[in-house]
Amino acid sequence: MDQFTCPGAVLDVHQDPVLGGLMNQWPIDTVGGLPVLQPSLRWHEDCPVYLMGPYAQVSGGMFCDV
Repeated sequence: MDQFTCPGAVLDVHQDPVLGGLMNQWPIDTVGGLPVLQPSLRWHEDCPVYLMGPYAQVSGGMFCDV
């Protein structure tokens, strides 16, 4: 199933109930509410969670410089 983000939607890991819990247990840096993931898209080196989709925007893309 494809996942789309509607115009005007706010992506913020601090406001997401699941990702907010991850942030409390395994804090990582964020940029504009988006998580700065490991190069493998893993949440944290000690956390076995990988993200895809809109929340992985900061970690991917040829113009990304974090």
